[in-house]
Amino acid sequence: MTLDCVHDGFDIPEYGVRVRWLVTRGELCDAHLPGVLSTPDGGWPLLRFTCLGVAAAFRFNFVTHPESRLLGLRSDDATPEDIDRVFRGNAATPRDRLGEPNEGNWPDSRNLMWRDGRVRVHYWAGERDGAETGRRHSLSVSFHAGKPRAWVPPLNYEHDDGKIVGHITRSRVTADGGTALDDETVVDALPAKFHTVNAAVLYKHWQTPELQERMDTLLAEIVGGGSGSCRWNACSTGSTTH
Repeated sequence: MTLDCVHDGFDIPEYGVRVRWLVTRGELCDAHLPGVLSTPDGGWPLLRFTCLGVAAAFRFNFVTHPESRLLGLRSDDATPEDIDRVFRGNAATPRDRLGEPNEGNWPDSRNLMWRDGRVRVHYWAGERDGAETGRRHSLSVSFHAGKPRAWVPPLNYEHDDGKIVGHITRSRVTADGGTALDDETVVDALPAKFHTVNAAVLYKHWQTPELQERMDTLLAEIVGGGSGSCRWNACSTGSTTH
């Protein structure tokens, strides 16, 4: 498995350009693709091209960077044809270029994910909840290494922001059945019921006796299956301690 081909950016073969991550919207529109991009709903810039062998209309994500720099692209195309045939046809090229998916490999549910320390690629096909959305297929490429480290969110205890006990290292949104949803899924495309799954680090050692006692109690509850474990499981949170 290798994601080297998208480590620093991605190709737009139809226009003979390579776009690098962290460009600004102005740099993308003026230097790389002048007069080409559209914003039909006033949102993310949109362009139809071929990425990793998948031809679709891709939106460019400048929203999730504090300086409005490019952190990803995502397609979400309607698919009136047989969804299994579409998935098999489109999934073949990313597999050939990237190798076997290392983060998620569920061909029966039409869901493939690749990830390393810099980027994440997700290809999915199926039916969204709600008759109005119908059959869709989606490819996203996310440059997670470009997110500032200051974005690491703190982890609090019992939803009290005065009781920080660690920090969140990774989050994922899933449908009710457990299928991962793409990082750039827009609100209107979310299913009626979904879950947030977090991975977190707990700060095991504290300088004051009061804070140390609180952490020792929390860890004992998690390990022993007590009330703390119930709270954490209910919040779909996994944790490690350091």
